[in-house]
Amino acid sequence: MTTRESKDQKNLQVDPRLLVIPSAGPMTRIGLTRVYSHFQEEIRDTRNHTPKYMVPLHNAGKYGFDIVNDCDQAVTVLLYGASAGSGVGERVAAISSAFSVSANTREFFASEVWAPWVGLRVNYSTAPTSGTLGVTAVVQELV
Repeated sequence: MTTRESKDQKNLQVDPRLLVIPSAGPMTRIGLTRVYSHFQEEIRDTRNHTPKYMVPLHNAGKYGFDIVNDCDQAVTVLLYGASAGSGVGERVAAISSAFSVSANTREFFASEVWAPWVGLRVNYSTAPTSGTLGVTAVVQELV
């Protein structure tokens, strides 16, 4: 682990209400499930929004994002990845097709595509007038 990676990992905001939960992984490997609050925002514009950090997948087996769109407009979501550092603002590339989460709904998005760092970019085609958008990353780490 490089100094930059360990510094960026310290900046991650882990949801204090959720604990690391042991779980059985594939082929009897034991994994730890980590839950990160990716971001929670009241968005009132149509700009692209990204979190202040990306989620590390260095030891991940599987991962996904729980997206809660309590806004009054549908949101467009794009998964992107990075190969170095925290990925924020450097060497990022889309690693999924964009998809939509309807207004006032919740969806879980899981991906088989791996990158050392992943994150979501979200934007609204029509600016919401009420509600919040919450994204939680769930990562199963292999031990």
